[in-house]
Amino acid sequence: MIHDQQVTLEGKTYEWRYYDVLESQEGWEVAAWCPHDCWGWTARNHMEVGGGVIIAKLRDAFLSDNVPSMLAQLNDKEYMRFACLLSMMGVARKQVSEVNVDDGQAEIIRVIARYVGVQNLVSLRGLGTDTIYVIKLHSDVRNLPGVRDDNPKYSPDKDCVYVGMTGRSPELRFQQHRDGIHSSRFPRQFGERLIPELTSGLHNLKKDDAEKIEGKLAEELRRQGYTVTGGH
Repeated sequence: MIHDQQVTLEGKTYEWRYYDVLESQEGWEVAAWCPHDCWGWTARNHMEVGGGVIIAKLRDAFLSDNVPSMLAQLNDKEYMRFACLLSMMGVARKQVSEVNVDDGQAEIIRVIARYVGVQNLVSLRGLGTDTIYVIKLHSDVRNLPGVRDDNPKYSPDKDCVYVGMTGRSPELRFQQHRDGIHSSRFPRQFGERLIPELTSGLHNLKKDDAEKIEGKLAEELRRQGYTVTGGH
């Protein structure tokens, strides 16, 4: 991941430490509770303006100067996590959409922008009990009546998935599906594993938020070509 990223603002230099968050699972979990730490801006000189003002200006500078170069080093498993970080920085979906990138990165920035839109449906982080989860399904699920009809633009190169929400851990809920406990037939018959990289930051949610996010995430994955079940 990128090291020594800097932004110069009003004659002062600030360092971006996103790589510390991304490379350390422990650091990421701490950051999820401490957004200011997650932002990772470290002033080399004393801040002479209000914290809110400096954060807003640094955020704008980061979007325009740093995001394009960082995209080249992200893989698709990191897109949702990056979107979560941007959301905790207070970035709006529209701001991400307006970042100038090369043609080769245009689709990536569109996906991350829509993921930011999903993340921004979280009203309060860490204060709820519900979690969004995604289960990878065997591709045979496409043969079921209705599944192909619900996913007319599916891509054979994208996974088949089940999107759900739970007040339990995703691991326990997945096992319950497999055991037939309050189970949907899709993960019961075709479930293979959880895909946590598609739900980074979407835990400990208020129930109202989780219900909105479940459907929105299912819609977004279907738009990308995933064969989607669940998400109700």
